[in-house]
Amino acid sequence: MWLAQFMFTPGDYDAEFHRLNDAIDAFAESLEGFVGAERWLSPDGKTQNSIYYWRDRQSLGEFSRFPEHLVAKKNY
Repeated sequence: MWLAQFMFTPGDYDAEFHRLNDAIDAFAESLEGFVGAERWLSPDGKTQNSIYYWRDRQSLGEFSRFPEHLVAKKNY
């Protein structure tokens, strides 16, 4: 099993953030090797952790190259 983990400080998210987030989740779910995802927020609300689980490295690689994912990494 493979995983991709994204830890960040939550902020005020605009409509574009939510659009990208929804597109990324939909793309992940469409991949055959996608197992699932979890999200965790620290008790103090200062850190969020999003974890995506994969059966194989190939699916994780495909996810990492998804154009909307690259935009989100750059902008947020």
